[in-house]
Amino acid sequence: MLPFVIKINEWIEQGLPRDRSNDVLFFKSKLILTELVTNAIKHSHTNEFKLIVAIESDMVKLTRIENGNPFSLFSEGRALEWPLAPSFIGKPVMILKDKMSHMFAIINDYYNIEFKLEEYSKDDEVVIDTLLEHFGLIIITKLSDKFNYSYDPTHHLNIFEAKIKF
Repeated sequence: MLPFVIKINEWIEQGLPRDRSNDVLFFKSKLILTELVTNAIKHSHTNEFKLIVAIESDMVKLTRIENGNPFSLFSEGRALEWPLAPSFIGKPVMILKDKMSHMFAIINDYYNIEFKLEEYSKDDEVVIDTLLEHFGLIIITKLSDKFNYSYDPTHHLNIFEAKIKF
C-alpha cells in the first residue's frame, strides 16, 4: 500500500501551487489515504472501490467510493436505518466514547453525516485497551479539516470524503 500512497502524494505535490507545498499536508494525506484504503478493505465487503484525489483552490479532497454495506450508525444501542429519520437531522449521534475522545456523527440530512471529534485534555489518562473499532475514523477526522460520509441509495454507494486545507 505504501508505494500507492507515495504515488498519490507525488501527484498531489505536482498539482499544488509552488508556494503551497508542505510536509504537513503530505503527512496528513498519507495517513488519511492509508486509513481510507484500509477501511475499504476491512469493512466495505466489496471487491473494489474508487479513490478520487482532487486539488481545489485551497484544499486537497480525498474521496473513497464503494458499493458495500452502508455505514452502520447506532444511537442508544439501536442501529439507525438509511434514510435517517427527520428527528435526527441537525443532531449529533455519538459513535464512540473512549479514554481519549468522543466521536460524533452530525446528521446533515437523510443521507449525509459529518464526523466530529471532541478530545479530552492532555492530562486525562489514556488506556490503550479502550480504543475501539472506529479508531481509524478518529484518525481521519483529526487530520482532516472536514470529513463526511454520504450514502447514495439509488446506486447503493458509500462515499467518504476528507478535505485538507493547505
